[in-house]
Parts: sequence; C-alpha cells; structure tokens
Amino acid sequence: MPPPKPVPQLPRALVNFIKLVVGKTKYVPVCSAAMEERVRTRYRSEIAELSGLGFDRQSCFGEVFPLARLALILPAITVLVMYFERRPMRIHEGTKMMTCYPLLVSRDKTTYANPCEVGVKLLTAFTDGAFLVSAMGPGVEADGPILTKHCGAANIGEVWASHQVRIRAFESAGKRVHRGISFQTYADLSQRETALL
Repeated sequence: MPPPKPVPQLPRALVNFIKLVVGKTKYVPVCSAAMEERVRTRYRSEIAELSGLGFDRQSCFGEVFPLARLALILPAITVLVMYFERRPMRIHEGTKMMTCYPLLVSRDKTTYANPCEVGVKLLTAFTDGAFLVSAMGPGVEADGPILTKHCGAANIGEVWASHQVRIRAFESAGKRVHRGISFQTYADLSQRETALL
C-alpha cells in the first residue's frame, strides 16, 4: 500500500495576508427566495451527496465584506473568478459584497456542512467551547485546546468519514457535542475559526 499523501497546507503568512486584505467578514442569513434558488442550483451536486450521507438543508447564508475592499487587487480578482465560476453573489445593503452558500446539518444534530469554493467544510461544536473543523482541499490545520482543524480530504465521503471518527474520539475523551443547532451558532463558530487561524 502506498504511503498517504501529505496533507496540503496553506502557509499561515498567506492566510494572514488574505484576512488583512479582505477585512472582517460577517455571516448573515439569505432572505431572498431567488438567491436561495441560485444557491441550491449552484451547489446541487454537493447538497445531493450530503443528503445521501445524512444531512438536511438548514438555510442559505451570505458571507459579507465591504465593497470598498474591491479597490484592492486580491479581493477584486477573487470576486471576478467567483463571478466567472457562477458563484451566487450580490450587493448587500448597497455597501457590501455578499457571497452566498448553503448550510446543511447532519440528522444526528452533531455537524454543520458548508459547501464552498474548495469543496465542503464540516464543523462540530462541543459543550466545553471547543470545536472541530474538517475540510476538503488545502488549508491551515490546528490542534489546540479550542480549535482542532484537519484539511486535505479528497471528497465529501472521505471528509465526513474522518470527521465522524474524530467526533467519536473527542466523545471517548469525555467531550459532549453541543446539539443546539442554529444559524447563529454556525456563524459564531466560523468567525472563531477565522480569528484562531
């Protein structure tokens, strides 16, 4: 059996530079039926695969950042690439850019699933404030007392299987999953992840 490929890592300096250039992002629910339909259409295959693995659709949400950031090259190129990839986007409140995504929740109420540009990201919160993130594609990994993050899964089935193994390991160590599912809990976890990496 060949040795496993190393997990792709993004340099932490690059991630910090991107956060600096893009600025603080906020997470808001999507209230437009037309935009929800665009999101469902764009992420149809990911939603279908996650549904087959035991996830239900929770909602659609937008990641929002100031339009003024588009004056900088990196955010402008990123938005242009997303536009040509037909990612659901819109202007929000006249001064912000919103990129829109689906949010799903596992039927056992342990895990949020967010299909996005690099595949699917899974998040599970624990009652002690710690949380677990598993993602497809490259990323910055973490193994701390608050955030544990693993990246590099090749497909949705692989990221979900490895995430479940990690949840069981955390539970065996005495942690309890926080099952209070809400959009605000997801938004808080995502913002904490960004702040900790």
